[in-house]
Amino acid sequence: MEANLTFNRIFAVVPHPMYTIGYAFFYGASLIAQSYTVLYVSLFGHFCQLLFLGIVENPHIEKTYGDMVNDKDDINPAQTGYFRKDLIVFKNINLLRSSDLFMIVIIAYNAQFFFFSVTSAFYVWQVVVWRVIHNVVLGYILYLQGTRRWWTNKFTKMGFSKTEAFEEWKRIYNLSLTINHIVFFVCALKFTELSWEDVTTSYLIKQTLGLCLVALNVWSSVSTYEVLGEFGWFYGDFFISEIPSKLYYTGIYRFLNNPDSVTGFAGYYGLALFSDSWIVFGLALFSQGCHYLFIKYVERPHMFALYGDKIRTEAGAEGAIKEIVKHELQRTKSLRQKAKKLRQKASEKIKANLKDLSPGLKKSVELVKSAKEKASNIVRRPRPISKEVFQSE
Repeated sequence: MEANLTFNRIFAVVPHPMYTIGYAFFYGASLIAQSYTVLYVSLFGHFCQLLFLGIVENPHIEKTYGDMVNDKDDINPAQTGYFRKDLIVFKNINLLRSSDLFMIVIIAYNAQFFFFSVTSAFYVWQVVVWRVIHNVVLGYILYLQGTRRWWTNKFTKMGFSKTEAFEEWKRIYNLSLTINHIVFFVCALKFTELSWEDVTTSYLIKQTLGLCLVALNVWSSVSTYEVLGEFGWFYGDFFISEIPSKLYYTGIYRFLNNPDSVTGFAGYYGLALFSDSWIVFGLALFSQGCHYLFIKYVERPHMFALYGDKIRTEAGAEGAIKEIVKHELQRTKSLRQKAKKLRQKASEKIKANLKDLSPGLKKSVELVKSAKEKASNIVRRPRPISKEVFQSE
């Protein structure tokens, strides 16, 4: 058995292709049958297969192949003193920590507006303002920190250490990220107008697809954290000088360069489908656009400054698709060349056979021509009338 796993062609496009796009024929059968019952049965069967993957197959793969990344030169976040079971959204929450308690209070304060009769514009502006704070304001702080060490210098001038400066950043970043999710969720619920009279089959399909997109978002975020760890989740390379010596594209990063800006917003579009609102869809598009600008103008330049040519220029899925298309084009070209050669050989063979048969054919043509001329002469020659015919008359 090979010591390393190989990811190429379709296995570099999507994770576990047999369990993902391999079930496309289930949904194709649903379309052919034009049956929602078949669709929901397909979803249930697909869910059971993914459940088997998570409970049985993935643990076995990890046990068999172990940690695919092991570099002794990389830093261990647990040994740097920068990370101590920090709050990540709601993971590691501890109500005995004042920062965690304050975050719960602020989130509850924002969520309570759902139960009041407030104009819809208020919820829209909440989403817009918090998204601008998260991507523009915090993005600009990260830009200053990456170029001038602005955040760290502010704290050191006040007598705090670099570790304490990073602690405060982690709390503010997690608070902003969590509130963005909460206010978007509340906004989507506020725009959801559900009554039993309005429940139709098409609406149930939208809700089902919306929930599937939310599940995809959750999986994407968890997979991203599993690869990045606390160091990457909180943009540690902006604050910590001991950065990893290498970049590893494992897990979800094997397929996407920035999954947080692609599948990381699937849940927002899922909530737009669930609420059946174009306004919520526009907010999802706005949120993803803001994050894309943050990636382009803050994160990517900083990564290139740190790692240079170690940065991958194209995503793994993109490269794999190009490789598959190139291989198929070469295969088609090869088949065309083989077909051309076969046609040439067949043409040469036919010409050679015709050449061998040409004398005989020439004689046959001459015989046919001669017979035709004789037949023509016989038809044209007048038939003589016998003398006995006249005498009998």
